[in-house]
Amino acid sequence: IKYFTDDETKALTTYLQNADIDEKLAVYGIINSGFGSKSGEVLTELNENGPDFAHIGGLIKTKNIEAATLALQGFELIKNGATPADYSSDSTETILETIGPALTELDSSVQGSTRSLTKYIYTKLANDAGITSLDDDLLEKALQLSLGRTNKGTGGIDEVNDVQTLIPSSLTADMLTNMLEKLTPNNILAQTGKFLDTKLIKDINEGDIGIYAIGDGVYKFGRGEKGNADFRYLQHPDGTELVIDAIEYYGLVR
Repeated sequence: IKYFTDDETKALTTYLQNADIDEKLAVYGIINSGFGSKSGEVLTELNENGPDFAHIGGLIKTKNIEAATLALQGFELIKNGATPADYSSDSTETILETIGPALTELDSSVQGSTRSLTKYIYTKLANDAGITSLDDDLLEKALQLSLGRTNKGTGGIDEVNDVQTLIPSSLTADMLTNMLEKLTPNNILAQTGKFLDTKLIKDINEGDIGIYAIGDGVYKFGRGEKGNADFRYLQHPDGTELVIDAIEYYGLVR
């Protein structure tokens, strides 16, 4: 199902580029209230022409209003000529390297929009703090906020089984680790309708397997170091890859 024509998504992107912050927030509010559970699909369509605005919409959808507002405020500052001191394309590239494979299974546009939102948020934070040179700690904070980190410590990027992992805003790294330690054949069967070799489940429980986000709280399971020739995703006996929804595992609502 397509909710908008290509011309409509282009028009909406153009509007968002020129609207003020309150007008932008009003549009996101209309999308969330008007499309309800389908708002994520609407944002996916918007992503084709305006990935940065779709990313901001995703933050609002997951109730990360503070991060979304900071991004919109930073966008306005940059649009009006502000430039954070000592900030360059290398600034975000360096920090993105530290998050390793956390975003590699998501649409490639997510990495691009993460770069943009990190800059928007950093610009606003640095402007408010009167920063006159690049502040690595503030840049790290901006990156985490762009990826859903909340003031409760949920969301963002953190290590799970020694792998940098994207975490949904309703969960923490400890909660994901706990899920992996306690995952049972029945949990897997309930979510997938399929069995998994008990040895593989034991490897998961013992922390030998990393998880890689393919959606909001949805993960594939990989053995080895991502990028190496021997890296493999875990599979069911029928050859399909194991995918588990951590939000569903904890009985939470998106």
